[in-house]
Amino acid sequence: MDASSNTNAAIVLKPVGDVELWYVEASDCTWRLPVHLEWKRDDETGNLYGLIIPGACFYQNQVLAVQALLGRFSLEDRTDRWLLPRQKVESLLRKAPGIHAAFYYDWPEAEHPPIPSHHELSLALKHTHPDKFASFAEFVSADLGIPSDIVSVVLKAVARSGPAWLIKHHKPIDLGFVKLMAVPFRANWKEIVMFKGKSRDLLGALLATKRERLRRLAAMRFPAMLCSPQNIALIGGRNYTRIDYSVEAVTSPAFERAAEQIEEERVLHGDYVAQYGKVIERLYDSIVDCLVRYTQKTQAAWASVCKSSDGSGATLVPAKPRPIRGVHLSDLPVDIIPTGNDFSVFAEGEGTSQRIIVSAPADEVPQVSVVPPPASDLRQRIGNGSLVESRPGGTNGLSLPHANQGACPRQPMLSGGSTETWCPPRMDRE
Repeated sequence: MDASSNTNAAIVLKPVGDVELWYVEASDCTWRLPVHLEWKRDDETGNLYGLIIPGACFYQNQVLAVQALLGRFSLEDRTDRWLLPRQKVESLLRKAPGIHAAFYYDWPEAEHPPIPSHHELSLALKHTHPDKFASFAEFVSADLGIPSDIVSVVLKAVARSGPAWLIKHHKPIDLGFVKLMAVPFRANWKEIVMFKGKSRDLLGALLATKRERLRRLAAMRFPAMLCSPQNIALIGGRNYTRIDYSVEAVTSPAFERAAEQIEEERVLHGDYVAQYGKVIERLYDSIVDCLVRYTQKTQAAWASVCKSSDGSGATLVPAKPRPIRGVHLSDLPVDIIPTGNDFSVFAEGEGTSQRIIVSAPADEVPQVSVVPPPASDLRQRIGNGSLVESRPGGTNGLSLPHANQGACPRQPMLSGGSTETWCPPRMDRE
């Protein structure tokens, strides 16, 4: 490292040994703060120097207190670390006999609890993307005045904990200008959903006002469309498969405002079309990586729902042309189907041979007797009856003409040869 002394003489220092835990305290012992010490050697002179880094994230008043003790002896004009000759280190600081920095944190104000230092976090995260954040950390440091090592530690922490937050806890990461979320869909799930919703005017629903959008999406059962197995990609080996995730980025109004301001400045500088080509050239490798990753993810197997081999319920298996072990969805037991819930892979009824939703059987119909009960004999009459027509004496029924007494010619019983135009034959009165 390079360090400039108070006389502006350049000193080239090299690290010696491991990081040590020390502490600095007030002359009256009213407070004590832990620091990390890294020894540095000047090969030309053999002199040792100590690079002092806060052992906790110092509050502003703590920085001022430490600066009052060490600042005038430091070879660097900084307030986030101090470079002192060995003699000054040994006279102003005390070596901690332990290894836990928080144990040597003692501050009289209770509203200043100890916070782990960025250096301590750096040691814990030193194997997590050690160099990927350096350039962006330097940019943030120059833009906002925050030490670049602190920015780097925060970025490393986000990189380490981010996947669990997105996948395990199913929560987005809101970075202010963009919101990241991991969705359990195929990489091309948006194309699939928009194509399936074309006939239902999904585009119009998405472009409507928020209240109207929610109403129209509920009317078309949009959750069932999202939960369709056709949106799932399965990856893994022969004995193990899992759902693949796609990370989606939703920009915020802050991003759009920044883009408008920056692009407006570029337009004013002229040659806007040429600048566009330069942007593509600069991002070319990253663009190709995006396309390669997209292509790889879209090749993942489609999902199909089958009964698990142990009979415990449903499972997802790759839907490929080769035969798949398992029971078809139409043969699954109905008790695994959540009724009245569109957030289910069964809601749309896809994957079945009849394109219908697998549901519980209808209520049982009461049994019907096999032999019908005897019907009343409608031909029987009680007494003489009461017919409108007069009858000859001795008759007890309808009067019918003899065969040779009919006034109309004989006709077939079914005229016209069709049952649709059939009418019963006329009976003449006597």
